[in-house]
Amino acid sequence: MGALAALNPFFWKYRGRLALGFLFVFLTNAFSVFAPVVIGEGINALQDAYTRFLQPLSEGTAPEVVFDGTSVMLPETLTALANWIGRSADAFGPMATKADVIAAISSIAALQALLYMVAYLLKGVFSFMTRQTIIVMSRFIEYDLKASIYEQYQRLPLAFYKQNATGDLMNRISEDVSKVRMYLGPAVMYGLTLVTMMFLTVGVMLRIDPVLTLWSLAPLPFMSLGVYKVSARIHQKSDAVQKQQSVLSSMVQQAYSGIRVLVSHRREGRAEQRFASEADQYKMRTLDLVKVDALFMPIIVMLVGLSTILTIYVGGPARIVWRLRVGAHFPIRVLR
Repeated sequence: MGALAALNPFFWKYRGRLALGFLFVFLTNAFSVFAPVVIGEGINALQDAYTRFLQPLSEGTAPEVVFDGTSVMLPETLTALANWIGRSADAFGPMATKADVIAAISSIAALQALLYMVAYLLKGVFSFMTRQTIIVMSRFIEYDLKASIYEQYQRLPLAFYKQNATGDLMNRISEDVSKVRMYLGPAVMYGLTLVTMMFLTVGVMLRIDPVLTLWSLAPLPFMSLGVYKVSARIHQKSDAVQKQQSVLSSMVQQAYSGIRVLVSHRREGRAEQRFASEADQYKMRTLDLVKVDALFMPIIVMLVGLSTILTIYVGGPARIVWRLRVGAHFPIRVLR
């Protein structure tokens, strides 16, 4: 990681784009987390209205007992918006008939659906702006890196070019710089997304149910260990692929430069065999990299599935059994 410190001046040069990228990443993840919260609030509000008004009516309770002058409570987000624009949060009420309740439920559902669509629309906008800042910044840095390397090549003495193959030098300014750009752009963007999403999501989860949150995060250490091990292997295999690609580039460059010598001495077949041998070696190293890389997603999917199973079990049957054993009342509803 110490070698990456050489990129800090480039980050500083485009610090404005990078700062905007940080902001857009945070906003993208904030609206990603907010959208499911809106759905949960809406379900809770609709279930509350059904439990207080419609269910008693269907069970034969007298209307004058059900409609006692109370109102349908708005979800938290709609209540905050109502207070912000100076409207009463008791807009749907008091309930006098079954038709009033159905109209209130329909209105709340429509408003929650509108909030959900607005949240995802804003998420899409900020996601686009994230790529227009961080990914474009990485392209600018890639251009600057290639320009810097080319200027350094111009300053090097002839002895350097006698000791190093031209194909290898060309590979470094093309393929290697492209790999560095993947760190400067996608790696930075996805890393920021992961960190901000983790804090936002875990914060919301802890607010809903701390115990269930700990159970759902239990597989996380095993996931981190698996990703670390697989990433280390990927790094080794990728380095081997890059070295072999440099060998191929050097061989091709030398063959083109000395094509007249090869033809005059009738060495085309030998050169072709050497190239085929090195190409097969490159293929095998690439396949080794692909095999290791193929372990990455299955490990993540398996441990995420385990987290989902634990969440469903602990939050479902196990929680119900525990509540029944202690004699507690356990209303079946979406957790707030």
